Amino acid sequence: MIYSVKISKYYFIGLLVWIIVLLCRKNGIIIPYINSHCTDLYSVPMFCYTIKIFVNLYIDRTWNPSLRFILSSALYLTLTFEVIGPKISNIYTADIIDAVCYFIGGIMYYTVLKLSARKD
Repeated sequence: MIYSVKISKYYFIGLLVWIIVLLCRKNGIIIPYINSHCTDLYSVPMFCYTIKIFVNLYIDRTWNPSLRFILSSALYLTLTFEVIGPKISNIYTADIIDAVCYFIGGIMYYTVLKLSARKD
């Protein structure tokens, strides 16, 4: 069964920023903080929110990611892009600050989830 899901405006803003960053990179335009660590900060929230959308659409319309899920997502992205990726491709950098940003972004996302649950 497919359920309907309201998608956050912040998700669309994140997608728009990501598209702009990708277009800038393709054209050789590097925006220092946005191009690197800013995109890492919202990678885990975007990743988790995308999964939340699909789970809520197709499986359970009330699912929210737990702290364990969010932190394991940050670990997964860290291993994929900061540990394994640099070993197989030159486009990835083994940057510890990126890994820290994944975890900070995940904790910020979890905090926002908890604060928004209190409002409801």
